[in-house]
Amino acid sequence: MASYRFEVDFDAEAGVWYVRESNLPGLHTEAASLDELVGRIRNLVPDLLDAIEECDGGSEGSGEVP
Repeated sequence: MASYRFEVDFDAEAGVWYVRESNLPGLHTEAASLDELVGRIRNLVPDLLDAIEECDGGSEGSGEVP
């Protein structure tokens, strides 16, 4: 099983929490609170992993999103 790491930060000027860095390609999101950001990450990760798997197994294994 793969392990994923997420670094989050707070942008005081914009007033939002956001994913600053992650080893999961394509994960970019922000939210008004840290709890909301965690919820968004939990909801996005399964869909993102499905999309990555679909691309890796897609036509010619190009890894590109159709």
